[in-house]
Amino acid sequence: MKPYELNYLISPDLSEEELNAFQEKINRWIQEEKGILGEINKPQKRILAYPIKKMVQAYLSSINFQLNPESLLNIEKKLKNEGQIIRYLILFKKPRKITEKKMRKIMKKLEPPSMKTEVPKKEKAELETIEQKLDEILK
Repeated sequence: MKPYELNYLISPDLSEEELNAFQEKINRWIQEEKGILGEINKPQKRILAYPIKKMVQAYLSSINFQLNPESLLNIEKKLKNEGQIIRYLILFKKPRKITEKKMRKIMKKLEPPSMKTEVPKKEKAELETIEQKLDEILK
């Protein structure tokens, strides 16, 4: 299974109930193909940068999921046939590699404050006390 992200624009003519039902429909399509759903963002109404199919507003939503690449074609066919979807984009999400340096940085942030060790600051000696000690040593 590979990680994917589906971003899609939905017609602005739908009511909130229809939006929720539509999103559930897409989630079912993924689950029917034995996919695993991840983060699901609720649709938000957006003004488009340019008209798409003569629409200047649309609902934008995204879903993260894992799916076998063979099953992805079935999902795409269903998305193309759905009339309420204005545009969609399916992205392959590469797994993030964490270097040792990044891991140390993350672990440092997660450390409780009591575990952090602070180096005590050395007090600076005054010039007079240094001169007195030098005089003692040299005499």
